[in-house]
Amino acid sequence: MTPSNLIGTDLVRQIARGVLAMRDFHRGGYALPYPPETQLALDRIVLACLLENREPPVGVPHLMRLCEMPFDKWLTDISGECGEPDTVLINPHTRQPTLACAEWSVSGSNVGSDAPTSSVLLRLAVESHSTWSACRDFLIEHPVIDLHAGPGFLTRPEMKRIWQHVQALYVDLRPELRCPFCGLFASKGKDGAGWCESETCDAFTLKQGRVDKKVKALPWAIRLSLVLAGRVERALRASLVSTGAEVRMASEPFVHALITLPVGATWALVVRVDTQPVLLADAVRSWGVLAGVDRMVVAVPEAVMRPRADYSTVFDRHNTDHAWTLRSTRRLLTEAKTAARKVNQRA
Repeated sequence: MTPSNLIGTDLVRQIARGVLAMRDFHRGGYALPYPPETQLALDRIVLACLLENREPPVGVPHLMRLCEMPFDKWLTDISGECGEPDTVLINPHTRQPTLACAEWSVSGSNVGSDAPTSSVLLRLAVESHSTWSACRDFLIEHPVIDLHAGPGFLTRPEMKRIWQHVQALYVDLRPELRCPFCGLFASKGKDGAGWCESETCDAFTLKQGRVDKKVKALPWAIRLSLVLAGRVERALRASLVSTGAEVRMASEPFVHALITLPVGATWALVVRVDTQPVLLADAVRSWGVLAGVDRMVVAVPEAVMRPRADYSTVFDRHNTDHAWTLRSTRRLLTEAKTAARKVNQRA
């Protein structure tokens, strides 16, 4: 990696953090002075441009507009491993941070985007494995809760107990527009079409408006990490069971599930939805090794990996200890089905 690319990689990380600090900038949520993270991002890109004899952005608004442009249009060189040439940090249609921006903002840090959630779940895992599993499933199923909707599921005794454990993770929000497909928040683009914060739902028409009351919701970063990956994980677990595999929750919080195939092999499974393979490889190195398993697999949805033809290559190049192997969810299911067929053929 050349010195220029090293600067570019570090620059993306700092600018992503500056973008998140300015998340409400376009709605007038910040007055001068700008947040320190954003001002530092501006200073860093100005320095990078000057070192490369290029015209730097003239201020924070200029920098925010730059973040709506794909990487290949930036004012300074960005490492090709930071994303595809069309990667953007701010969705130009909604002026909201993208998934790529969220991932870069927490990279190179010991504090992840869902650190408060991880802390709560870790404590619960030590106290009670069943409570930990129930609370984690609750967060995945209910990223947004309308407490004004009258008596509902939270009145049930089992839900009351879970709510006592997790309610501190939720914040008060004015209801934003909601995606009719996944239930997460959405924005109306310049063309009037709806754009879902999950970036996985097709464009749709948003007809409902905001209402003058608050809802409880998990913070944005947690919605984009725990919830999105959790939904994929639960669907994958169900599909694995249908192949004849035994799937059970692991007792270690950093592992999502243990899979015992019909042939007897046991895999440790973590499901992620990371769009940036280089950052996923960095995260994998901090997970540790689980004893007593034949393979440790990090599974990423096929739809997430497909836009980057070099996704697996970049991951493998940065996954230096090779403790974890990368699989698409489709390939993982194919391998499980193949194992099941071999058992059936021998029977």
